[in-house]
Amino acid sequence: MEFLVLPDCPDAAHVVVCSGGMRRLDHPGSGRPWVMGRWADSDLTIETVGDVSVVLLGCASVGAERLRCLIGRVRSVEDLDRLSGSLAGAFHLIGSIRGNTRVQGTVSTSHQVFHTQIDGVTVAADRPHTLARLVGAGIDEDVLALHLLSLRAPGNLAGRPLWRGVESLDVGEYLRVDPDGTGRVVRWWAPPAPEVSRDTGVKMVREALIHAVEARTSQANRVSADLSGGLDSTSLCFLTTQRTRDLLTTHYTPMDATNDDATWAERARTALPHARHVVFKPDESPEWYGDYTLGEGDLEGPYPVLRTRSTVEHLARQVSALGASRHLQGSGGDELFHPGPVWLHSLLRTRPLAALRLAHGARSLWRWTLPNTVRNLADQTTYPHWLNRCATRLTDSTWSPAAGWENVPHMPAWATGDAVSAARRLLVDAATTQPWSRLRIHHELLSMMRLNGHINRRTSQVTSRFGVSYEAPYIDDRVIEAVMAIRLEDRTSLTEYKPVLKQAMRGIVPDEILARRSKGDYSPHLYSGIRRHQQRILGELGPDSHLARLGLIDPDAVRRTLPSMHPDARTLAPADPTLACETWLRTVTALTDRRPA
Repeated sequence: MEFLVLPDCPDAAHVVVCSGGMRRLDHPGSGRPWVMGRWADSDLTIETVGDVSVVLLGCASVGAERLRCLIGRVRSVEDLDRLSGSLAGAFHLIGSIRGNTRVQGTVSTSHQVFHTQIDGVTVAADRPHTLARLVGAGIDEDVLALHLLSLRAPGNLAGRPLWRGVESLDVGEYLRVDPDGTGRVVRWWAPPAPEVSRDTGVKMVREALIHAVEARTSQANRVSADLSGGLDSTSLCFLTTQRTRDLLTTHYTPMDATNDDATWAERARTALPHARHVVFKPDESPEWYGDYTLGEGDLEGPYPVLRTRSTVEHLARQVSALGASRHLQGSGGDELFHPGPVWLHSLLRTRPLAALRLAHGARSLWRWTLPNTVRNLADQTTYPHWLNRCATRLTDSTWSPAAGWENVPHMPAWATGDAVSAARRLLVDAATTQPWSRLRIHHELLSMMRLNGHINRRTSQVTSRFGVSYEAPYIDDRVIEAVMAIRLEDRTSLTEYKPVLKQAMRGIVPDEILARRSKGDYSPHLYSGIRRHQQRILGELGPDSHLARLGLIDPDAVRRTLPSMHPDARTLAPADPTLACETWLRTVTALTDRRPA
């Protein structure tokens, strides 16, 4: 799917010409071009009532009659708030209301909106490079330096486009464009307060997940789904088989025999007799880092999970050949149902007695000393101050669980002084922004949801070349809201793994599977891939690399650091974003050189 949105004004007509193979939707009333691009019929829902028209591009769980009823109540752009907040699924919502245009995506950015101005007319698209081509925008090298960070840039910096002059929407925002082509960003969504009990919240989560899966199955002939053996993906498989009897599950057997994911996946397959199951052995699966070549659809920015890109293509080819058009997977489940130390920090501010009772168990779980526990829980650092502190510590590579606003970003050891200075400057400039929620747990959760959404969006762009959309029901807006609404003391446990999800899936997933307490480890795939392809990686990050020529990395430091001992897989984390940046720059350069003026 790829599209461009034009406002309902005469000056917008000259912005772009509808080329061969592109589809076009027009504004109601004026008949001017509105939405142009490429999408499958199953991804399009459109209804018009008078001079109000609404388009949903993606997976939406809403019938035509209900959508017409909801549109019939719309009198202004603001009235779409209620409609948007009542729909399940993941999609772009594009409205045309009496000459005004509204464009929005999802909270997680699995469906994101980018925008720019062309001759005074505000234009939106689902991909930033679509707009960059129209305005002739170049790469912002300072923003590129942010992509070298090992844990992604914090806050809205993480979603900042790499193309100059192109902007993106932040959490809970939509783009409004008036009839004269003037655009402005409006915030319409905020996280719910954590006030409902676990019993009520579990029902909300269950209902939200059922509708999220229904949105993916209602318009698909066959759906495939990961069956890794983990609780998140397994739950989706059982939810899906309730909606369709034409389920295809996929499982990549881990190379480490001590990883019990394979055992639990086999138990789930036994309990899903009506589904078709495909298992890929290690010698049938692509190696990590085996092939990470990018294509023209990857121009948005560095690919976030480059190490497994060949596996994604392999998966898409296989399920497409077997008739699946949508593939479900469980990303986002860990962050929703198994929060880290920041949970206790926020609990202390909402239910102090409950937090103090849990503090001792938390110390053991996260291996905190008493001073470290007191320091983390008592920390009152504001979000702007925290951003400034991150800016000063970009070269500090210390790893430890903490209760800060987000994961602390680090520059790799091979980043040059210029790269560090550029990233630091952008962090300091961003230190005037406010958090997405006053509760750190909600701010951190939204940060992780947006990371998952970014990965899902970019991965779906890869799988779509094979006719398969990559879907993550856990990061749908309604699912996120349902989890956020649960009281913090009821949301998790120090002694039980993902209690809310387990209770929500009771009666859907067999109790034997819900009893699992372990979690698989895939670091052997990482070590094996790095070891086998190390020389090629070192060569690509050498003196002739684009990053070196831009003065962002020191190739000698790469060669000293990367081949050294890495007893913890986290110390290898900085290699991935650096390699992703270099691969993206090579792709952009090659495609730009080949493209006619």
